Amino acid sequence: MLANGVSAKAIELWDFRGRNSVVINSQTLDRRDHDASLQPDGRVLFTGGDDQTGTPVTVTQMFDPESQTLAAVGSGQPPQESGAALTEMLRM
Repeated sequence: MLANGVSAKAIELWDFRGRNSVVINSQTLDRRDHDASLQPDGRVLFTGGDDQTGTPVTVTQMFDPESQTLAAVGSGQPPQESGAALTEMLRM
């Protein structure tokens, strides 16, 4: 999703114990300058950001590290919504 501020279609998982990373190519859209909020169950919520053309991304996605899948969990949210605010909304 992020490569030094450059939009990318890959998710990179960093293994702190093994000190290496694994790239997962499960992104269907480019996203940069987004929020990534770790959920209590270990999943990661991606919100906001821009695509490769600078257009705001309004699709909210959830990454599940167990299954290594990324799924849309909503769309149409205003791009300025923060991941923390959406996390609270999802808990309701």
